[in-house]
Amino acid sequence: MKVKKQTLSLVFSALMLLLFGYMAIEATNFQSLAKYFPLTIAIFAILVCLIDLLLQLKRRSKTTDVSSTTSLKVLIYIGWIVGYLVLIFFLGFIVGTAVFLFAFLYIETGFKIVKAAVTMGITIAVIFLFGRVIGLYWPSGMFF
Repeated sequence: MKVKKQTLSLVFSALMLLLFGYMAIEATNFQSLAKYFPLTIAIFAILVCLIDLLLQLKRRSKTTDVSSTTSLKVLIYIGWIVGYLVLIFFLGFIVGTAVFLFAFLYIETGFKIVKAAVTMGITIAVIFLFGRVIGLYWPSGMFF
């Protein structure tokens, strides 16, 4: 099955536009001081998505096909992202990030165990430091 790359890109941009539209609608329900940042980001993202959609429609004459191998790679990365969200839900942000990062680096990128562990450790240390400096509370999971 061949899907045009341009069609996939248009669908993705349209879905992002819907997501940011929903985000803007939800942000209007926040308290007055809490809604400015999310609403500003949502409006900016909507504008960027609209510009992207217009540019894509303008270049509609050039078409290239995406093979099923490319589609499979996209689905694998979507699976990684969904897995990361599931890990955060069950294990919390810090532990979920550590598990995800180590697994991703070891399995997907082919890092050696030591290199993946060191990279994960540095990343978790930076997250802890960042959280302490500006007083962030990372989401806890169902188990941690």
